[in-house]
Amino acid sequence: MFEKIRAWLKKFSSTEGQPYSSPETTSSEPSDQQQQSPNTRPLDLALTLTRTTQNAEEIHGEIKWLGHVMGVTIESVSDRIPAGLYPIELRPDGGKHATYQMRYQDLHQGMLHITDVPGVPYVYLCAGPNALHAGSDIMVGTQIESVSAEGTASFAPGYETAYRYLYQTVLDQLELGNHISLEIREPESFGPAGV
Repeated sequence: MFEKIRAWLKKFSSTEGQPYSSPETTSSEPSDQQQQSPNTRPLDLALTLTRTTQNAEEIHGEIKWLGHVMGVTIESVSDRIPAGLYPIELRPDGGKHATYQMRYQDLHQGMLHITDVPGVPYVYLCAGPNALHAGSDIMVGTQIESVSAEGTASFAPGYETAYRYLYQTVLDQLELGNHISLEIREPESFGPAGV
């Protein structure tokens, strides 16, 4: 299933987002999907994280790409970043980068760094069984398996599948030269963010 979606995303990025070319600028030569032509603008695409529930400790949500659910999320209530639109870039340095490079040797090229967060220089989309010690990071998994009496949730086994899927999707788009952002939405009832 993931391969079909990845193929569709590559096709979408290489055809749908291209500006109109007049006949005199259209080339009859085949073009490489990975190489942007001089008259092709990068696409501005966004993952959407919708925060759905909140308890005293955590916020749970759902993350989507072009309307397709990629996984569920867990965040710390006290350290969550404000709702808004944030660029995502690869950050190939730091302690987490080294850990993820060892953990995902076949895939990892840098942390999924959520940038331009007021007052917080390093916020990442991460894989993890729960949000303990996550700080402002957003943990991604396949589904929430349990919530403890204290209000902390754990992902079901296989949470790394959702992270790999999300990571590969973002990486593919960045390699095509597209701009990727994370749009965070939440109900007004959640109150002000902790950071």
